[in-house]
Amino acid sequence: MKHIKLQYPVKPKKRQKNNGFDLVKTAKTTSVWFVYLLECLNGKIYTGITINVEARFNKHLTGKGAKFTKMNPPSNIIATKQCKNRSEAVKLEYQIKQLSPAKKRALGLIWNEINQGA
Repeated sequence: MKHIKLQYPVKPKKRQKNNGFDLVKTAKTTSVWFVYLLECLNGKIYTGITINVEARFNKHLTGKGAKFTKMNPPSNIIATKQCKNRSEAVKLEYQIKQLSPAKKRALGLIWNEINQGA
């Protein structure tokens, strides 16, 4: 007599919804990351990294981007800096977070001049 092994269906892993923007898939297919500086309504500066600055800024505006920006709503993007990869972006983000708000603003001005080709 033959033994039949019953197989139970395997549940698929749940995917995190991100308003149609699949960060995991995109992050693996691209190597360009950005460090960005946001000015908040109360004058504070937020520093973060992402592969899509506009989408990330919109997340911050809805209060779902980060705990900091939920408590300190952002008003505008001060500047962005393109990095070769995530590792470079994380290291630069850490260094910038050590700076005073005045130095972050000055850095933003420098980045904007570079981005505009001045």
